Amino acid sequence: LGYVAGASSIYSLLSLFFFFMLLYFLLPANILLYGINDYFDSDTDQFNEKKKSHEVLLKVSQKRLLKFTLLVLIALSTVVCMLLPNRISQTLFIIFIILSIFYSTPPLRFKAHPFIDSFSNILYVFPALISYSFFSNTFSLFVLLAMSFWAIAMHLYSAIPDIKSDAKANLKTTSVVLGEKKSLILCSVLYLLSVFCGLPTPLSYFSLIGFIYVLLPLAAIYNPKLLSKIYWYFPYINTFLGFLLFLLLISFKY
Repeated sequence: LGYVAGASSIYSLLSLFFFFMLLYFLLPANILLYGINDYFDSDTDQFNEKKKSHEVLLKVSQKRLLKFTLLVLIALSTVVCMLLPNRISQTLFIIFIILSIFYSTPPLRFKAHPFIDSFSNILYVFPALISYSFFSNTFSLFVLLAMSFWAIAMHLYSAIPDIKSDAKANLKTTSVVLGEKKSLILCSVLYLLSVFCGLPTPLSYFSLIGFIYVLLPLAAIYNPKLLSKIYWYFPYINTFLGFLLFLLLISFKY
């Protein structure tokens, strides 16, 4: 999305560098982020029902291979950083890597500190900022705020199903401190702020679709049984709306 928003021509999408960066953020960056998360989250994952039903619990025997993989990915990320075209994109990339590593890694372990845990989730905004900075060194404040509020809300919602397991592990996340209902209300408020920040942008009509996100936490408040169901639908919702935004950006620019 960031690459399309910044590029002056649709033919920029044929660049080998675009596909290289797309592949990096699709696989290595995700494995690095979630691999580190799994490596250091054994204290909470042992209590987490999601890991036993819908996800995979990391075994002690797998930790050595995972550690080696993560070191290789950090080395690869260093190479990627050096290949970036300018200082701004390199600086943004370094911030992305720092947030990805220290979200779960002690002693900083952002996920163990209320409100810092959700705020640090702005790391999901950085791939777009990095690719956009290939073409421009100025960023729209409203777009930055819209993306940031959305990312913070997404993290907070995803942490709500983990309240019990995090509390058992003495992990004070934002959702643990606020509780389920207040966390859901805050999610809706953050999504609403994201919508409002998107209104002054050229894609204001698309930001109105963001009201879907505003309603989802409210639905979970009305019917608590929907909390987990909505959680597992988020990947499909995000993929569909992300692709729609991709098409709108192309039609708007080209």
